[in-house]
Amino acid sequence: MKKAAIILLSIIAFYGCKKEATTKSIQMQITVPANTTYNINVTDGNSPLLGINNQSTNFSYTLVAKSGDKLTVVYGFITGGQQYGQGVVTFDYNSQVLLTIKGGNGTQTVTVP
Repeated sequence: MKKAAIILLSIIAFYGCKKEATTKSIQMQITVPANTTYNINVTDGNSPLLGINNQSTNFSYTLVAKSGDKLTVVYGFITGGQQYGQGVVTFDYNSQVLLTIKGGNGTQTVTVP
Protein backbone atom coordinates (compact mmCIF):
# COMPACT_ATOMS: atom_id res chain seq x y z
CA MET A 1 0.00 0.00 0.00
CA LYS A 2 2.81 2.40 0.90
CA LYS A 3 4.61 1.60 -2.34
CA ALA A 4 1.50 2.35 -4.41
CA ALA A 5 1.01 5.68 -2.60
CA ILE A 6 4.63 6.68 -3.24
CA ILE A 7 4.33 5.78 -6.93
CA LEU A 8 1.08 7.74 -7.23
CA LEU A 9 2.62 10.81 -5.55
CA SER A 10 5.67 10.55 -7.84
CA ILE A 11 3.45 10.50 -10.93
CA ILE A 12 1.45 13.52 -9.69
CA ALA A 13 4.66 15.44 -8.93
CA PHE A 14 6.10 14.58 -12.36
CA TYR A 15 3.04 15.81 -14.23
CA GLY A 16 2.85 18.92 -12.04
CA CYS A 17 6.46 19.81 -12.87
CA LYS A 18 5.93 19.04 -16.54
CA LYS A 19 2.93 21.41 -16.67
CA GLU A 20 4.89 24.23 -15.00
CA ALA A 21 7.78 23.81 -17.45
CA THR A 22 5.54 24.77 -20.39
CA THR A 23 4.90 28.28 -19.02
CA LYS A 24 6.96 30.91 -20.87
CA SER A 25 7.77 34.54 -20.14
CA ILE A 26 7.58 36.75 -23.22
CA GLN A 27 9.19 40.19 -23.01
CA MET A 28 7.30 43.00 -24.72
CA GLN A 29 9.02 46.33 -25.40
CA ILE A 30 7.21 49.41 -26.77
CA THR A 31 9.26 52.34 -28.08
CA VAL A 32 7.57 55.49 -29.39
CA PRO A 33 8.83 58.89 -30.58
CA ALA A 34 7.61 62.17 -29.09
CA ASN A 35 4.04 63.20 -29.88
CA THR A 36 2.89 59.58 -30.34
CA THR A 37 0.15 57.74 -28.46
CA TYR A 38 -0.72 54.07 -28.74
CA ASN A 39 -3.31 51.45 -27.87
CA ILE A 40 -2.27 47.81 -27.54
CA ASN A 41 -4.37 44.85 -26.46
CA VAL A 42 -2.98 41.33 -26.13
CA THR A 43 -5.26 38.32 -25.73
CA ASP A 44 -4.73 34.59 -25.42
CA GLY A 45 -7.83 33.17 -27.07
CA ASN A 46 -10.66 34.98 -25.27
CA SER A 47 -8.56 35.81 -22.21
CA PRO A 48 -7.13 39.34 -22.02
CA LEU A 49 -3.46 39.46 -20.99
CA LEU A 50 -2.74 43.18 -21.41
CA GLY A 51 -4.66 46.33 -22.31
CA ILE A 52 -2.91 49.67 -22.79
CA ASN A 53 -4.89 52.68 -24.01
CA ASN A 54 -3.79 56.23 -24.90
CA GLN A 55 -0.25 55.89 -23.59
CA SER A 56 2.65 57.97 -24.84
CA THR A 57 5.70 56.60 -23.03
CA ASN A 58 8.10 53.76 -23.71
CA PHE A 59 7.01 50.62 -21.90
CA SER A 60 8.30 47.15 -21.01
CA TYR A 61 6.14 44.27 -19.85
CA THR A 62 6.42 40.53 -19.28
CA LEU A 63 3.59 38.35 -20.59
CA VAL A 64 3.21 34.82 -19.24
CA ALA A 65 1.70 32.19 -21.53
CA LYS A 66 1.96 28.51 -22.27
CA SER A 67 4.10 27.01 -25.00
CA GLY A 68 2.12 26.78 -28.24
CA ASP A 69 -0.37 29.52 -27.31
CA LYS A 70 -1.24 32.00 -30.04
CA LEU A 71 -1.39 35.55 -28.70
CA THR A 72 -3.41 38.11 -30.66
CA VAL A 73 -2.06 41.66 -30.65
CA VAL A 74 -4.40 44.50 -31.68
CA TYR A 75 -2.55 47.80 -31.95
CA GLY A 76 -2.79 51.38 -33.13
CA PHE A 77 -0.31 54.26 -33.13
CA ILE A 78 -1.16 57.94 -33.63
CA THR A 79 1.61 60.49 -34.25
CA GLY A 80 0.77 64.20 -34.33
CA GLY A 81 -2.94 63.43 -34.67
CA GLN A 82 -2.36 61.26 -37.75
CA GLN A 83 -3.40 57.61 -37.77
CA TYR A 84 -0.81 55.04 -38.76
CA GLY A 85 1.69 56.65 -36.44
CA GLN A 86 5.22 55.60 -35.63
CA GLY A 87 6.42 53.25 -32.93
CA VAL A 88 7.93 49.80 -32.49
CA VAL A 89 6.72 46.85 -30.44
CA THR A 90 8.88 43.76 -30.06
CA PHE A 91 8.04 40.41 -28.47
CA ASP A 92 11.11 38.44 -27.37
CA TYR A 93 11.69 35.06 -25.78
CA ASN A 94 15.22 34.22 -24.57
CA SER A 95 16.66 37.05 -26.71
CA GLN A 96 14.94 35.65 -29.83
CA VAL A 97 12.59 38.12 -31.54
CA LEU A 98 9.20 36.46 -32.08
CA LEU A 99 7.40 39.47 -33.57
CA THR A 100 8.19 43.08 -34.45
CA ILE A 101 5.43 45.62 -35.13
CA LYS A 102 6.50 48.87 -36.79
CA GLY A 103 3.80 51.46 -36.26
CA GLY A 104 0.45 51.78 -37.96
CA ASN A 105 -2.74 49.97 -36.97
CA GLY A 106 -3.65 46.33 -37.22
CA THR A 107 -3.77 42.85 -35.77
CA GLN A 108 -0.88 40.38 -35.55
CA THR A 109 -0.44 36.94 -34.00
CA VAL A 110 2.59 35.71 -32.09
CA THR A 111 3.05 32.03 -31.23
CA VAL A 112 4.69 31.19 -27.91
CA PRO A 113 7.61 28.78 -28.49
